[in-house]
Amino acid sequence: MKVKKEGLKTPYLSVWALMARISFYKIMMLLALMLIVEGGIFYYRRHTVYAAYGVSASHVEEIFYNNRMPMIFFLTLGLVFLILFWTQNRLWSRSGYIMGRLRLTEAEVFVVRTVYSGLCMALVFLLQVLIVFWMIWQCKTDVDLGGNAPQIYFFAFYGNSFLHCLLPMAEWGKWVRNLLFITACAMEAAGAGGKGRYAEPVCLYILSASWFESDMGINVFDVISVTVSVIVIVSVVWRQVSNDRRAGGLRKKLL
Repeated sequence: MKVKKEGLKTPYLSVWALMARISFYKIMMLLALMLIVEGGIFYYRRHTVYAAYGVSASHVEEIFYNNRMPMIFFLTLGLVFLILFWTQNRLWSRSGYIMGRLRLTEAEVFVVRTVYSGLCMALVFLLQVLIVFWMIWQCKTDVDLGGNAPQIYFFAFYGNSFLHCLLPMAEWGKWVRNLLFITACAMEAAGAGGKGRYAEPVCLYILSASWFESDMGINVFDVISVTVSVIVIVSVVWRQVSNDRRAGGLRKKLL
């Protein structure tokens, strides 16, 4: 039984290893660059605001305005998406022989690639949230609030529309929107070929990124974003099922 379980696990881990060899270090370099750029802009903004208003808790929020954080976040997320998209196209060309020996169905490979891509996309969100927490902690230290004002994190994420959409707290509608957006991008990166293979992911990313920052509460932009993500997910699944049927029919003819 133990041998059988290891045999089942190894092919999936092998696909992950092949994808990570092609893309993971590139994604890590992008995330490191994102951290450096946002950190540099933060220190510049902090110095500018403190020089203009003094070190005061009432002006800490000024540091988070015009800091180009949304632009840097979406640029990084878009580049990660392109790397994942490119990775799937390179996977068979560079490791086709190994993939063929794993004896996984197209559906199984698609699921493994989708999970890998989704985790990489989620990693960008996680890093951005951690960067913001670090920035807020740094500001608390500057104005001597220390651990006496934990509510400053709450106000920061509710007072800034981008931060609130990034980490929606108790707003389940935006959580669903973000999860569907990540899922749709991951499935597009891992999806089978077909017409609109390049137009569809580009439209998905541009539209969703444009409508990402919105007011509190479920609004029309959230509904449209969810609708677009669901359409893309259904489209990718339909393409995958169609390709599996064609592949199955071809195998029957060969046999």
